[in-house]
Amino acid sequence: MGNADFKKLSENQATWLERDVTIEEVHLTIFSSEGSKALGFDGFNFNFYKKFWELMKHNLFTMVLEFFRIGHLPKILNFDLHEN
Repeated sequence: MGNADFKKLSENQATWLERDVTIEEVHLTIFSSEGSKALGFDGFNFNFYKKFWELMKHNLFTMVLEFFRIGHLPKILNFDLHEN
């Protein structure tokens, strides 16, 4: 086998990648996304989140942090009222 010369992250780069996201990053992501794409069966799309950002920003940010902490979104977000 040959010697693979993989590039490595510096300690600072690795630390930066593992840090918590900021509310500014969540805001930028939502506001730079196409607004009319539906996120789920409920029809909430990025236009909805953009319009109600000031009202919902802390809950959305908490949800994003929780996602990165536990690795998945709460099941209630995928709850389908039409399932039997």
